[in-house]
Amino acid sequence: MRRTKKQILMIMTIVIAVITMMPNTAEAASKNPVTVSVNAKKLAVKKSAQLKVKYGKKNVTKKAKYKTSSKKIATVSKYGKIVAKKAGKVTITVKYKNKTRKVKLTIVKPPVKKQKITSSVIKITADKGTHVQISDPKIVVNAMKRLTGPEALIACGNYYNSVLEKATAKGEKWVYSNSNKYVLQGGTFDQMLKGKLRGGNCGSIANWAFRDMGVISSNHGFYGDSTGSIRHYHTGTLTVKEEFDKNCIIINGNKKSFGTLMKEGKIKTGDVIIGKSHTFIYRGNGTVFASGHDAIWHTDKSVETDDPKKAVFETWVRTYQGTSNERFKVYYIIRLKNSFVPEYYRSKNGKLVKNK
Repeated sequence: MRRTKKQILMIMTIVIAVITMMPNTAEAASKNPVTVSVNAKKLAVKKSAQLKVKYGKKNVTKKAKYKTSSKKIATVSKYGKIVAKKAGKVTITVKYKNKTRKVKLTIVKPPVKKQKITSSVIKITADKGTHVQISDPKIVVNAMKRLTGPEALIACGNYYNSVLEKATAKGEKWVYSNSNKYVLQGGTFDQMLKGKLRGGNCGSIANWAFRDMGVISSNHGFYGDSTGSIRHYHTGTLTVKEEFDKNCIIINGNKKSFGTLMKEGKIKTGDVIIGKSHTFIYRGNGTVFASGHDAIWHTDKSVETDDPKKAVFETWVRTYQGTSNERFKVYYIIRLKNSFVPEYYRSKNGKLVKNK
């Protein structure tokens, strides 16, 4: 009897030990759930949105698999970028580690631009010399209005990014580079396009736009240096100091994070953000022009570039929330003065339009 009790006790001890050692799958799963978020669930045709996939706290956006329920309504790239094609409803399926998540989106027709219609009177001279008055509608549209500095800056940036996105859609590889050996560092956007390799770095969009608009000369440039200063304004040759003092306001960011300055209402659309070894532009509506390693890109070891990460760009427009730019310490803000009138801006088809 005693022997039987000892055996039962030993068996129970072993069972308890085994149960204790077994992994708690529910607990393990809860620590690393697969979550999917998207920066917009309603998109206008031709607009884009970016999916973000996390496995626990780890960002696995570039490792997940994506599929659209209708390519006619919206497409999704292998890196989670959604492009709206046609009005309707679409479901994007996301898979990672045998887990499936679905995101439903509504694609709507682009809003019709409102036109202000006023009536005017014109005179027509008849054959017999008499004058006949007729009523004629006169359409006043925004394109007839002179663009402000920030408006022209955003127009330029949108054009540069549209060229990049169209090129990458055709299979071109635009690389990150800080060397003239690979991508032209000075000059205009058009001159860069003529090079053997195309691409840019974090300061490219701001410099191309400032040259197009006439803020700085075509052979001048600037960027956030390793100390957080504005190169060629605070340090270096100071070639842009006179131009900036004439056309811009330089605001001290006091090393606050960009996200904090946004919450405090101290960032305006068109502001150029400067910090340690980095430059980017606030585009408005929670988005930035990001043409450095803060852009949306992927690694391609086959490309020739000085960049050790071998970054190949996908788009230069992205939301700032949840990215390194939100946490970025801002040393200076370059803001175009209200009195500054851009000489030129870029139209949607890339022409330099005189800002009359």
